[in-house]
Amino acid sequence: MTRTALFIALAPIMLLSACSHGDGEFIEASGTIEGTDITVSSEVMGRVVSVRVNEGARVAAGDTLAVIDDTEYLIQLRQARAAQRAQESAYRLVLEGSRREDILQSETAFRTAEADYERMKELLATNTVTRKQYDDAYNRYVAAKQTFQKTVTGSRRQEVEGARARAESAAAQADLLQKKVRDCVLTAPAEGTVTLRGIEPGEYVSPGAPVFRITNLDRVKLMIYVAEADLGKIRTGQDADVVTAAALTRAT
Repeated sequence: MTRTALFIALAPIMLLSACSHGDGEFIEASGTIEGTDITVSSEVMGRVVSVRVNEGARVAAGDTLAVIDDTEYLIQLRQARAAQRAQESAYRLVLEGSRREDILQSETAFRTAEADYERMKELLATNTVTRKQYDDAYNRYVAAKQTFQKTVTGSRRQEVEGARARAESAAAQADLLQKKVRDCVLTAPAEGTVTLRGIEPGEYVSPGAPVFRITNLDRVKLMIYVAEADLGKIRTGQDADVVTAAALTRAT
């Protein structure tokens, strides 16, 4: 029976030794350890305020890895919220219709324009006013009439839908900026070990740039590279001992 000892460097580089109890033969080989990596990238652009973890740190899902300055996004969010409230107010006004004061005001303007138009029509018949003066009075009369009718009957369906669409668009913009504020806090997407820290406080990051790598070392894949001449000396199910290269260094 052949017993195999596997030496794994922390890097991860490995040495493989195999000994046969029958002839004392040893086999040495090198290999790698592979874990499941998750690359953490920033979704926003900004200056790094703080980095909460170092390489080698163990993290759980949701742990804070780094914080990006969110000052500009917070200002934009306040602006977006104000615009959202304005659009929602405008939508409610269109939906509820005109106030009584608006109706009375538009009716007064309509009656005044109507009287002026009737007067101009009489004066035009006697050539007392020009055709242009009559046309101007008629246009004011038509505009005032349409405004009065609109305040009485309420907004048209297209106007209501347009106001609702503008309110929804403003809400979506505010939600987008709220997400950007949340994204300024980089968190671990899963449990694992930090194997790459690619940013430092004060640096600027761009969206999509990898800044951390988290590796699941609880379950790893061991890949050994054995010389072709030694393949016949290794069998499926053969025992193996794993020792880190660091442990070997300490032992010597």
